[in-house]
Amino acid sequence: MTVGATPAQRAPLLRAIYDVAFAYPGGDIAAASAAAGTATSNLLRLLFTYRGSVVYKMRAGMGDTVMAPMYEVLRRRGVRFEFFNTVTDMRLSDDGRLLEQIELVRQADLATDAPYEPLVSVQGLECWPSEPLWEQLRDGEEARSNAANFELEANPLGREPVTLTRGEHFDSVVLGIPVGALPPICSEIAFHHPRFARMLTSAETVATQAFQLWLTKPTADLGWEHGENSLAATHVQPLDTWSDMSYLLESEAWQQEDGVEGLAYFCGALDDRAGEDRARATARVKGNAQAFLEHHVAAVWPRAVSNGHAGPVDWTVLSDRSGRDGAARLEAQYWCANTTGGERYVLSPAGSMADRLAADQSGVENMTLAGDWTRNGIDGGCVEAAVTSGLQAARAVIGHNDPITGESSKWLT
Repeated sequence: MTVGATPAQRAPLLRAIYDVAFAYPGGDIAAASAAAGTATSNLLRLLFTYRGSVVYKMRAGMGDTVMAPMYEVLRRRGVRFEFFNTVTDMRLSDDGRLLEQIELVRQADLATDAPYEPLVSVQGLECWPSEPLWEQLRDGEEARSNAANFELEANPLGREPVTLTRGEHFDSVVLGIPVGALPPICSEIAFHHPRFARMLTSAETVATQAFQLWLTKPTADLGWEHGENSLAATHVQPLDTWSDMSYLLESEAWQQEDGVEGLAYFCGALDDRAGEDRARATARVKGNAQAFLEHHVAAVWPRAVSNGHAGPVDWTVLSDRSGRDGAARLEAQYWCANTTGGERYVLSPAGSMADRLAADQSGVENMTLAGDWTRNGIDGGCVEAAVTSGLQAARAVIGHNDPITGESSKWLT
């Protein structure tokens, strides 16, 4: 009775744990699964060891507020970045002890000998653009006109792979590729190293979906009574979590005539469907967003609906500089499906935690692991786990013994 025997009866506190961690393998709401020990440890850590605030909201995207500063610091320290390269295979020595070769596709060449400059300035903040800076690529305009997507496709231009060899091109390697993208490129490692194979087999990821709305009214005027500094879960599945992000508008480049007064993000797990490609998944997310606005938004914004506390949203609430009518105003908003191996969210399902590998447990002598999918003390899908794992990988490569805050799973005792 306390926990809830079915998803419909699940207690809100327990549901919130599943919702905010997308803890639905395969996107199946009825199959919620999270390792109880890991979830309990992380909840207690969240509640009793936080500093300043339990949750921080970023002033821009994760890539711009967290990843871009890391990139800039590393580059100033002399790290060389080779963008537009995708690993397609990893080969071991005959005895399986060492990583001997890395096959990769150089997706594009640069137009000059100068290094690729990936960031653009938006109101003084260095940000990652939503597509490549084509002018820096050789034949960039041709690739752009052909809609080349270097993130979703390993080899959109049909280029021949190249091989990097140990001793000539690399000595040691940090494998930081997301775990959902590893099986196709790690077959030799899995064959020679049973623990690595078990890790791949037990690792669970889930596709996610999200949409964002720019509003013509502040959320308070729509009936939201909990302020802009809010985050809510346990709403209708699958788009069960939303956050008021109106404070970001000061960082965006809207014109006064656009009339944008509010901003909201919605997200949730996306169920897997056999044979569904990226375009169809994205179209499904758009349909889910429209259904949410037509049937479920009243619980969040009671004064946003066109018929009292029921019915669809008043579509004029959505900002659209093209002035479209009705549900067509959704075209001016944003939605996405995150379905590829590198995009899927890493889960921590029950029974899987013992199979995770720490940074120095790949089994391959010259290969270290890094990512939120490793055994890192947090063991959950979050940037804190990824950073902790990165520090552990650095320690394994360099050989120092400095402790890392947050890595011990025995912090309670």
